[in-house]
Amino acid sequence: MAIGKTLINNPIISKEILIKFRHKRFFWIITAYALLTFLIAFFSFKGSSFTNSAGMVKLDRMARFARDTFEFLSYWQFAIVGIITVSFTSASITSEQEQSTLQLLFSSQLDAKMIIFGKFYTAVFYNILIVLILLPIISVLFSLGGIELHEILMSYLIIIICTSIFAALSLFWSTLFKKTVLANIVSYFSGMALIIGPIILPPVIMELMFSRRLRASYDDFWLILQHINPVFPLYLLFEGDKVLMKTAFKKYNPVTLMIISNLVIMLATLLILLLAVRILKKKSQRG
Repeated sequence: MAIGKTLINNPIISKEILIKFRHKRFFWIITAYALLTFLIAFFSFKGSSFTNSAGMVKLDRMARFARDTFEFLSYWQFAIVGIITVSFTSASITSEQEQSTLQLLFSSQLDAKMIIFGKFYTAVFYNILIVLILLPIISVLFSLGGIELHEILMSYLIIIICTSIFAALSLFWSTLFKKTVLANIVSYFSGMALIIGPIILPPVIMELMFSRRLRASYDDFWLILQHINPVFPLYLLFEGDKVLMKTAFKKYNPVTLMIISNLVIMLATLLILLLAVRILKKKSQRG
């Protein structure tokens, strides 16, 4: 409940939004992102053939193209949103320290929780904005068939929820370190580790810690460990049936695991934010 109150009447949110909207770099990044995505979709469409040898339009080819392009754009959006989120959020607290404005925030009515969650909510707002920019392209793909409306909504929701953990991580490092450059570098590396780690760790752990007869359950162990991987819910959306078929969870609906994975990411995000609040509170007490 207290965390929910940080969204109401929080001056940090309005301050951060105004600053970001006035930032030319953000405008040019968003413009370049939208233009590049449009060009990728356009040339993919131009390079595809939707007719048979008789010159008749094949609707199944068109639907297949739309689905493949939608899948690619979903991963593309996830990657771009993650990169932009880290780039802007990793400087949230360090820039306040470098500009000597952090003490002004401490001396105001704002507490550490209001500051951290205000900056986090702002990052989530921009994630939503970045995702919605491509809605016209997604709408065109939807009109070609092969994509269900609920899949579009689920992909958008997954991207927004799962990229939020990058914002939380960046805020944590920005609170812990004093220099923006260091916070930025560590934020990118920790974000990559969060994605790559669950993929490469299972075989290493199974090799070092378990006997050979237990290695048959590798697929189950791999699947369980992926729930901390922010990309995994998106992967389940498109390849859920194939992933579960190799495991003991094949009787489960992929949507069930997708929901669990999103909940794990949300819980991890909250824990990271609370750690950042704790660190910032200690800094305010020292200051």
